[in-house]
Amino acid sequence: MIKQATLASALLAALVLGGPVRAEEGAGCPNYAKDQMMTKDQLTAKLKTMGYNVRGIEAQEGCWEVKGFDKDGKRVEFHIDPATAEIKADED
Repeated sequence: MIKQATLASALLAALVLGGPVRAEEGAGCPNYAKDQMMTKDQLTAKLKTMGYNVRGIEAQEGCWEVKGFDKDGKRVEFHIDPATAEIKADED
């Protein structure tokens, strides 16, 4: 019974302490109105001029999440500001 209580306490602590950390992941993109955001096609075209081969783009936590390859053929995954195309977080 003591082991179960200890395990339950540890799980609760992990959830409470881990919550704010998870909330910050991918943060950094302001909330924009839809008319201020680039479309997926616009963003793909911009990234192509930067040397990226885009395989997928989806909305995630206020940013666009981009998956694809860089100019050297290396797989990349990062968050990008939907209005400015500023790369916010490299997940590689």
